[in-house]
Amino acid sequence: MAAAYPSTDHRGEAPEPVTVNLRLNFENEILRLGVERNVCVVAWRNAPTVLELREMHKTGKRLQLEHKKGSALFSVILGGTPAFPQDVRDEVGVIVRDDHVFTLAAAHVILVTGLAGAAVRAFLSTAFLLSRPSTPNKVFADIATSVKWVHEKLEVGSVIWSEAELLDLVTRVVGPIEPVKKATG
Repeated sequence: MAAAYPSTDHRGEAPEPVTVNLRLNFENEILRLGVERNVCVVAWRNAPTVLELREMHKTGKRLQLEHKKGSALFSVILGGTPAFPQDVRDEVGVIVRDDHVFTLAAAHVILVTGLAGAAVRAFLSTAFLLSRPSTPNKVFADIATSVKWVHEKLEVGSVIWSEAELLDLVTRVVGPIEPVKKATG
């Protein structure tokens, strides 16, 4: 039985049709990318290559075509060695400067700790500073706080989300988060 949705949202506008199933659009040893409605979630298991970045960018373009009032991104960094060769830095710049992808919000959740986490934060901060994106971008240390922020940004879009739905989506794409193992020497 299909869920019943109101004919108008809280702004008096007709909501876009709702997709109720997560689509896993891409997965390899580095990236898991899932989409539901107008939100894309990427879970990075290691530093990206141009291949994974282009998959994310392509997904963002498609979402914008499907959702004219905008889409959002959760980019969750789970682990890996923060290595950013020039081709990766260039590709990140292309994506961040593209005002036609993830136009409502881009939340970058860095779950990596220590020097690796600091390196990722520094890389993202530099990319945002140099690219000056029009899309709101923000870095977070936890998923729950990022969900609250993205939820607020999505309110101007045409797809209604609850914070619980967003948290569920991110959790389904990211999967179980294993505790950080201490290095032994």
